[in-house]
Amino acid sequence: MQPAKSLTPKDRTRLAVVADAEKTPEQTRTTLLQIQPISPTELSFIRLREVLMISGMSRTTIYESIKKGAFPSPVKLGGRSSGWVKSEVLQWAQNCIDSSRVK
Repeated sequence: MQPAKSLTPKDRTRLAVVADAEKTPEQTRTTLLQIQPISPTELSFIRLREVLMISGMSRTTIYESIKKGAFPSPVKLGGRSSGWVKSEVLQWAQNCIDSSRVK
């Protein structure tokens, strides 16, 4: 079994273990697969102030929507700070637009 190559942050590749149910763990091979490059937009975190501007909702309404599962949850960034994944918030906004335009 060959060891996986070291990944650098620039590689942005995902490691996938390719396993065959009939093979033993020793025969399982680890392969690097280039799935899709991760765009900087997908990896961007935004803080509450920007979420408020994008959503047009109040802070209370955002947290109530998170509890109901109707709005993306924030991600802990460390310590007491948290942020939202920008692409998730933008997708939520696009879904609101799409659902309001359905006739």
